[in-house]
Amino acid sequence: MDLKKSDFSMIENFQYGKSSISKATIKYHYTSPSAFLSIIQSGKIRFTDTHFLNDRSEIVYFIKVLLDFLEINENKYPLSTICIKDLLSNHSLNDIKEMNVADIKFNYSFAKISSKGVKPKRHYVFCSCGDYDNLNMWNYYVNNGNYQGYNIGFNIKNLLNVFSSVDNKNYNDFRIYYGKVLYKPTEQQKEIEFFLKIIEKLLSESIDSVKDIANETLKDNFLNYGKLLLHNYIEKTSPFFKSKKFSTEDEFRIVIEISEDCVPKNEQEATSFLGPENGNMYEEFCAKNGLIVPFIQVEIPKNAIKQITVSPIMEFEIADKGIKELLLCSGIEDVEILHSEIPIRF
Repeated sequence: MDLKKSDFSMIENFQYGKSSISKATIKYHYTSPSAFLSIIQSGKIRFTDTHFLNDRSEIVYFIKVLLDFLEINENKYPLSTICIKDLLSNHSLNDIKEMNVADIKFNYSFAKISSKGVKPKRHYVFCSCGDYDNLNMWNYYVNNGNYQGYNIGFNIKNLLNVFSSVDNKNYNDFRIYYGKVLYKPTEQQKEIEFFLKIIEKLLSESIDSVKDIANETLKDNFLNYGKLLLHNYIEKTSPFFKSKKFSTEDEFRIVIEISEDCVPKNEQEATSFLGPENGNMYEEFCAKNGLIVPFIQVEIPKNAIKQITVSPIMEFEIADKGIKELLLCSGIEDVEILHSEIPIRF
């Protein structure tokens, strides 16, 4: 499958107007020694349900930013404001703005839940970083005063190709989005503005075309279509907005979006839904910090792993030897092994 964005590609950059990812783009997944070993030996990575990530405000944060933007620019986007407030009418908007909502329940009264493209979605995320030697990321892997961790440099285009075997017939129920997380309020507002200008123009022109016709049903249908587009936009974009307080993570994400009623629960369901090459791509669970966390495992193409970096303080010579032997036994070639250059004594 060509990774260039198209109307039929299931793999898209979340940002509108952005070009597709370059062949040389490398992003770095920081992980513990045990998780690193598991990834290399199993040849799989985990995409974690967004509700179980370290940021409690996942998803809700984007909607807060969207509501704040509409409040500031209310006169510019009156039709979009009507649509969004109706979509969120199951909640108090003030509760969302105060981040007192853990999970958004959209109002689907404008369309049947079974309608194409209007199903509730689940999101599973694989997180990586743009910096291969980031002290803030290494700090997650301090053990008894020592930095014990690795990061794996993935060629993102090669990694995304693992999804190319998923049939396009599932376009409305299964999609892949990728891109840098936006932290700066100016960048976030620019992204929202780009999309809302398109939607507002579309709704305004459509409704103006029937303003002299006494057909309220037709006008309502235009608004309902606007709600559909805005719902899909919120679902697609929300995993890529985070508070500027997390900006040191320099995060790059790949997101699996699946309709809630289509999440595979076993190999048979995964094979039926995603095809025979994707029988292992079903929901599983692990225990983390006392919580039962849902995730989906995805196989890694061997040519996706390009670099491995060893954390500060760890004895590099012996670590390098162990990694090379592990990669040899796993059939992974042409991987650069580096040691963190951060000058930490202890």
